[in-house]
Amino acid sequence: MKKVITIAREFGACGTTVGRSLAEKLGYDLWNKAIPLNAQKDSNVEISDLVEFDEKVPVNFSFGQSLFEFSNKQLSDQIFAAQTEVIRKMGEHGNCVIVGRNANYILREFDSLLRVFIYADEEWRLGHMEDLKPEYTQENMLKRLRQIDRVREKYCEYYTHDSFYDARCYDISLDVGRLGITTVVDTLYRLAT
Repeated sequence: MKKVITIAREFGACGTTVGRSLAEKLGYDLWNKAIPLNAQKDSNVEISDLVEFDEKVPVNFSFGQSLFEFSNKQLSDQIFAAQTEVIRKMGEHGNCVIVGRNANYILREFDSLLRVFIYADEEWRLGHMEDLKPEYTQENMLKRLRQIDRVREKYCEYYTHDSFYDARCYDISLDVGRLGITTVVDTLYRLAT
């Protein structure tokens, strides 16, 4: 039985929804937005900084950049280190589903780990997000969707030196747009048990 399931996801592909449903079905804890809060408890980082830098690439320091930008790079690296420690503790405890934050990479040496990637085509994700955020125009939602995907991709590459979309980083990749949330959850449940 898999004791830890990590879910990397494209924006709007229902990764958190899948994670929540799977955790409920398995009787596991779900860790997503609580990771930064737990990281804050064990570090000297302000919660506002954790929110600002959560799953974002730090500014790369060069001579053309200010000391403030260098400070932000150090802060984002400190946040990643704090979140890594929290994710490792969660993995050691087991019986959990962890969404995002490069958990598949951080816990890659764990034996009872199932690493999942959830995706869907842009049209499906856009339709899903429009239902959740009707106040956004289609153009603004598409821009936001692409921007968050790029940020997640860069975050992964910066901290893991792997591509976010590299299938070798996952045990299984599932297209929620084609399969549907229920089928994806049922498939992962069977793989985990």
